[in-house]
This record gives sequence, C-alpha cells and structure tokens, in this order.
Amino acid sequence: MKGIFEIARGSVTGRNHVLAGNNNQDAYGVFSNAQMTLAVVCDGCGSCLHSEVGAKIGAKLWISLVREHLAQHSEINWQQIQQAMLVELKKIAQTIAIGMPLIEVIKDYFLFTLLGVVITPDQTTVISLGDGVMGINEKLTIIPDYPNNAPPYLAYQLFSSSQENNIQIHHQVSTHEINSLLIGTDGLKDILPSTHHPVSKINNIAQFWQDDGYFKNPDLIRRHLFLMNRETIKPNWEHQTLEKKVGQLSDDTTIVVIRRNPQINAS
Repeated sequence: MKGIFEIARGSVTGRNHVLAGNNNQDAYGVFSNAQMTLAVVCDGCGSCLHSEVGAKIGAKLWISLVREHLAQHSEINWQQIQQAMLVELKKIAQTIAIGMPLIEVIKDYFLFTLLGVVITPDQTTVISLGDGVMGINEKLTIIPDYPNNAPPYLAYQLFSSSQENNIQIHHQVSTHEINSLLIGTDGLKDILPSTHHPVSKINNIAQFWQDDGYFKNPDLIRRHLFLMNRETIKPNWEHQTLEKKVGQLSDDTTIVVIRRNPQINAS
C-alpha cells in the first residue's frame, strides 16, 4: 500500500520517567510496500528494569512476522503470529538468562503491550494485547486501563496460559473506508478526554493526520510531543511571582499516524 498511504510517527519520554532518570520504554515499528502497510506501538512495563528492550524487540518482531505471514497467506492467523512471537521471545530470553532464572529475565525484559495495524488492499485490521489509544477516521477509542495497572502481557504465556493474554481484534473494516488511522501508547491518554468523542472535541489531536508537515518531516511528531512535555517557568508581573507549567505527558507517549495520500485523492 506504499504510495496510497502515508505514515508519520514519533515518541517522547514521559515526564515521570524523565524525573526518575528512566529511559523511554515505548517503541514502534512501521513497514509499507505495494501489498501492505503495517504499524505497531509497544509499551514496556514501567515497573520492570529493562522493558524498553522487550518493547523494541517486540515491535520489530511483530512487523517481521506479520510481513512474512502476509507474503504467504491472504489472511492473518493471529494465533500463529502470537505463537511465533512467543517462540522467538523465549529464544532471546534463554540467550540472556545465563546463570539467571528464565522467569526473572522474562519479567525484567519482555513485558510489553502491543497495538498494531494491518492494511491490505481489501481490509484494515486493528489488534491489541494491552491498553492504548486507537483511531479510525474521525473517532478515537481508548482501551481502558486494566485492574491494578497490570495489562495481560504476551510474555506471561511463557510461564502461564490465559485467554486474557491473547491478541484481540478491535476493528476489521474495508480499506476503502480508511482515510486516517492512529495508534498510540497509553501515555497519549493524558491529553485526551473520555472515549468516543468526535475529533472536534479532542484537544486538536486531528492535527496529526491533517497537517502535511508531519508527513514531510519525519521528526516533527517527536518534536511536537517534546514541546508539549516541556517544563516552563514564566514571570507573573501582576503578582510578582514565577509560574511553573509542567509537561502534559506524564508517561512515555508514542504515536503512529497513517493517512490516505491526499495527492492520490486529488487525482
């Protein structure tokens, strides 16, 4: 679908992680060719030591496996994708776990959520395993937080089986109906109100797919998120005080936006 759809993306470390001196634990992956457009965002577990490693590996692995699967099949078997990811994650974890319990390595490195998009000429599918934000055309949906802020991480299946830890299909629609699509990690919720609001009521989120600049400059989304998260101190001359404004994004925030190429529409 390359050429038919454009992709923009960006990620920024959340305010709380900056203050704690932690890394950005989010990751994203994208791929596009004539047959498909793929995008995924992953959010590493904030309480784990190195979950940014798993998030980055998970994003690349998901893109690679879905791409390979679609090259051989007309439809995706998500159970096969899930099992293939678990096999590869276990191999990597076993390589790391020299002299360490495997379960500790999995918990330290490989707990991450996943929110992905697959666009083919006929069908567009949005899937998830964990929380996040998704949007199709003019409507956004927030996947609610899980109890105790504990999403059903995929890697849990490496040491316990549960139906909650399976990839969920959220949307399957005709690709001809898609004008814009957004996926984001749960940090994006800090600048959104409640679910299912028209775009006109959502903190100008529509700019990410309406503004051509985000698709011409690959760093513009990151820069925009960075500015939103910047701490500023300004003088209040009337009250002779300094007013401090903290960043809006408390958690790591990652966005991938896909839109139909307006030049193709114009032609």
